[in-house]
Amino acid sequence: MRLIDGLISLSPDITGGRGRLPLRGLRGVTMIERASAGITSSIITLAAIILLTAISAPAQTRETRQLTSNNIIALAGSGDTVWLATERGLNYRTSIHSQEGWPGFEENDFGERFRGLAFGGGSAAALVYKKDAVNTIGFWRFNHADGKRREEFFRFSNDVLYDDCEGCSYSPQADPTGHIVYARENFWASFNRGGIVRYNPADNTLHAMRPGDSAEVHPQNIAPIDAGDSARIVTGLGVSADGNLLLIATPSTYWTYDPEIRVWAEIDTIPPDPVYSAIDSTDFRLMLAAAGDVANPEINDKLFLPQTDSAGTLVIATTTGLYICESANPLAGVYGDFTLIRYVREVKANEAYALPGIIRGGADDRYGKAVFVYKLKKDGNVTINVYDYRMSLVKTVVKSERRSAVSERSTVPARDFWDGTNRSGRKVSPGVYYFKITSTGGERHFGKVILAK
Repeated sequence: MRLIDGLISLSPDITGGRGRLPLRGLRGVTMIERASAGITSSIITLAAIILLTAISAPAQTRETRQLTSNNIIALAGSGDTVWLATERGLNYRTSIHSQEGWPGFEENDFGERFRGLAFGGGSAAALVYKKDAVNTIGFWRFNHADGKRREEFFRFSNDVLYDDCEGCSYSPQADPTGHIVYARENFWASFNRGGIVRYNPADNTLHAMRPGDSAEVHPQNIAPIDAGDSARIVTGLGVSADGNLLLIATPSTYWTYDPEIRVWAEIDTIPPDPVYSAIDSTDFRLMLAAAGDVANPEINDKLFLPQTDSAGTLVIATTTGLYICESANPLAGVYGDFTLIRYVREVKANEAYALPGIIRGGADDRYGKAVFVYKLKKDGNVTINVYDYRMSLVKTVVKSERRSAVSERSTVPARDFWDGTNRSGRKVSPGVYYFKITSTGGERHFGKVILAK
């Protein structure tokens, strides 16, 4: 939940993975206007996604104790709880400081169906399209109190879903905007000309309305509106800092709505969120690169969990893993070290490899270094040397540093890497290079890494 000068809290950016339709969240007036202007560009992409979802084989849901994917597309949470939506499912942790695994639920087509994530009242809710059901969408919810999952789906009428014109077919006029928030013990999501849909987790019921409505109806019964009625087309949805008021953005008007007394009121503008303004203006590339083996991670979403008035934990979702900074003060521009969390397959005994196996120094230096992955039988001091094809020493990248033996792998990504340079810091010639990992416990591991042009 975001605090905006004690008034507004907007949901974080919701972005699809590579090759998928991005559903951008809204921050401030400029982003709301952009979202409104960009609605029509998604018609073909979304229609294709819905069609593929309808004809694909049924997805299998299974519980897991590890990240469902390293491509993390959305974040939600509050306090010490964080939820992740990945391209293959959902994961959570009730203590971000814990070193335990990430419980979750994996589905092979989850990324294609996912449209938003929120957390509140001890529950997480994801907005997802139903498997094998065209234009049917709803809420998937997990309750931490009883550990149970529930789903409730709906479908707008054809009059709302389709343009009323000769030769017209599917229209994005009732597509989700990617905004889902928690307020007044309910989850709320916005759907452009489909209005706002409220999901009540207490009785698993759905209710729909548009700005200015005095009563709610079932989403199936909400009446179509004219495309020119811009004050009632919902392009963004937020919640006040105290969780009592909804903020609704339309192409022409901003509204507040009090669910308790069902009163709408127009407002002039949306004040910026100073914390997220500071976060969004910060270049995290060097900080994230120091925590992992990707020089320039592609960021999908950011979530700030305040612990005090100005400090807290910053969580950053990328296409290659989750980065966590437990000592962040965005307004002061102060950030501690980031920790990279991601799923890495278990390394077998006596196995060692470079990840990636080929170093490519592109324009963004994304694959500009390789991390050495290995597994120790017991704790010890480790040395890692890199040699050329004549077995002449090129560089000692780690010299007698302590490493632990763990069940997954023993490696420190921030240090156990080679960036293609020699002892003088100069780039070496392209070719095949060999590495040797030794420990004071008597273990030896060998492998190779290729430096491309």
